[in-house]
Order: sequence, then C-alpha cells, then structure tokens
Amino acid sequence: MDGIKREPSVATTIGVGGSVPPPPAAAGGVASSSSFYDPEIGRSAQEELEDKIFTKEIRQGFIRKVYGIIALQLLMTTAVSAVFLFVDPIRVWMHLHGQPVIITAAILMLVTSIPLLCCQAASRRFPWNYLLLFFFTLAESVLVGSITSFYSEKTVLIAVGGTAVITIGLSLFACQSRYDFTSCLGILFVLTLNLMIFGFLCMLLPKWAHILYSSLALLLFSVYLVVDTQLVVGRGKLRLSEDDYIVAAMMIYVDVITIFLQLLRLVAAVTDNN
Repeated sequence: MDGIKREPSVATTIGVGGSVPPPPAAAGGVASSSSFYDPEIGRSAQEELEDKIFTKEIRQGFIRKVYGIIALQLLMTTAVSAVFLFVDPIRVWMHLHGQPVIITAAILMLVTSIPLLCCQAASRRFPWNYLLLFFFTLAESVLVGSITSFYSEKTVLIAVGGTAVITIGLSLFACQSRYDFTSCLGILFVLTLNLMIFGFLCMLLPKWAHILYSSLALLLFSVYLVVDTQLVVGRGKLRLSEDDYIVAAMMIYVDVITIFLQLLRLVAAVTDNN
C-alpha cells in the first residue's frame, strides 16, 4: 500500500486551517461537480445555475406578457380601423364631421402617454397602468381608423400585409442578431429630431418630399423596432426591467403602427390613391 501515489484531495488543498469547508461528497465518495463550493463567492455552482435558470424563466415570462399585450392592442386597432374602413355611414360621417373626434383622440393619446413614459409609479402600478394603456390604445386606434378611412380597402390591406412581413422579419432578426442595436439609441434620437423638422418642412414642399419623408420614417422606425425588441428580449447591454411590461408593449406597438402608417402612405403614392 505504501507504493501507491495519492493525489492530494480537495479537502486537503482548500481545507487547511479549517477556514473553508470541503465540498459535499456524492454517492461513492466522489465529489459532485454540480455542488462545487466556490470560496471566493461563497456559493455553490448548483446555486449559480439555479439562479440563471430562474432569471431566464422570469425574462421569458416577461416577453410572453409583453407580446400578449401587444397582440391585444393590435387586435383593438384592427377592429376599430375595420369599422371606420368598411362601415360606409361611419366612413362618410368621419369625412364630413370627424375633426372633433380626431382632435379628442389626439389629446387623449397625449394625456395617457405622458404618465406612462414619464412616471414610473403610473406605468408599474396595477390597475392604473392597464387603464392608461387601454385609453392610449383606444385613442391611437381611432386615429389610425380615421386615417385609413381616406384610403381604399385594397391599399390598406396591402399596407397591413407589408407591415406584418416587416414586423415579423425584423423581430426575428433582432432576436438572432449578435450586434447590439441598443447602443444606437443616442443616434436614433438625433435622427428623430431631424426627421421631425423635415416633416414640418414637407408641408411646404411638393409630393416627392412627402414620399421621401415616409420612406425615411419607415426606415427609422424599422430600426426602432429592432432596438425595442432587443430591449425586451435582453439581447443587448441595455434591457428593460421586468416591471416595465406596459412601457415595453407601448413602445413596440407604436413602432408597428408607425411602420403601417408610413407604408400606407407609400402604397397610396405608388397607386396614386390620394
């Protein structure tokens, strides 16, 4: 027996002086790798793994919640827009007397969006956050419906199909891309301000400027959709908190609606439907 060379055990290596306890042994006297004790952090690898799994499950639940809310928002917008588009009496009435409704919807959208975006207590407190989002979505739906009522059914359906393709494609790209688009938020903010200024100038410019504006806005909010998707799924350095599910849904919903409206204008311009 004296001729057998033995390797120093883990207990001998890190348990000198009794300051660090040895790892528990698994069946057969072999130390379990899943419960290895890290003396620097004071936690086992098993605990670290359980924390990672728990965090991942929380994030996945957050993602499901956000996209579930977005689905309900888009369903409401589709239903309201369909009424404005396919019910002729309402469509004609909106063309003749719809200005007060549009102004009221715009004010309601502004009033409900400010606390959601600027007040964390309002955006996270149930049920007020859901109520604010409901009225915001209702106001946005009325605005979208009033806009679509001025276009033909064919033009609107083409824009809806194009929006679906763009949204699904960019969302999948954002989830799979290794590039961190969340680092572009500062650049996007500057581009948005410049686009707003150009939008005001377009009121004085001919039709080609309106087409250019819609094209730039479509491109810009497509990038916004990628950024916001990464903020939700947690693909970049920046990510939204799991408590901000209302804000997350609102951001992606606005991206999708803006893409639809700009694509609608472009389709109408191509088909000469004014």
